[in-house]
Parts: sequence; structure tokens; C-alpha cells
Amino acid sequence: MAVPTAKQFKQLHPDFGGFDDEVIQTHLNEQANYCPDRTWTWSGEAVPGTTQVRGIRLRVAHILEMQRQQQAQAAGAAAAAAKGKPPSNPSAKGDDWDLTTYGRQYKQLRRSLPTSSGFAL
Repeated sequence: MAVPTAKQFKQLHPDFGGFDDEVIQTHLNEQANYCPDRTWTWSGEAVPGTTQVRGIRLRVAHILEMQRQQQAQAAGAAAAAAKGKPPSNPSAKGDDWDLTTYGRQYKQLRRSLPTSSGFAL
């Protein structure tokens, strides 16, 4: 299985440069389990494993972006509470993968795989 490195991830996603390499690498290693070889690699790829690596990267980018959004939401709620306003608590409606561009790209990539049996979202 081809697991990208944190350095490779940051080169392709410089907006996550503020995240610690160890945190990113941990996510990359964990998310690789959701893009198994048997489903994410096939002989029709120009470079074997590229779709798998892209899937892993998109999953991690989605997770990190969701963390960033949650932190911003918490800060906004704290600011609202300090002003005496009730904090809002918006909940995700539908599929959480739709909440980020990375998640939507991941879903599109996943749907493009030759087979969709036996893998986890």
C-alpha cells in the first residue's frame, strides 16, 4: 500500500502547512485503511496506486478541514456567549463528506472506481 508522507501531503495541500507533520502522518496512516489495495488500485491506472494515494490524501484533507471548521465554530460560539447571545449549534444534515470540497472530491473519486464492493466510505 502506498501511503503518502506528511511532506508530500503538505506540498499538494499547502493550506494545511500549520498542522504538525506527526498529526498529518498519523491521519494518513489511519486513513490508508479505508482505501485498501483490492479496491483502490487496478491495472488500468497509468501509474499504479495514484488513485489510492489521492483517496487517502482527500480523506485526510477532509478530516483536517472539518477540525478547522469545528475550532472556528467553537470560537464563534464562545464569542457569542461572551456577548450574552445563545450559541448556535448547527448540525450536519445528510452526508458529512459533503461539508468540504475535499470530501466531495473524495466521493466523486470513490464513485469512479471500477468496483465499489467491499470498501468502507
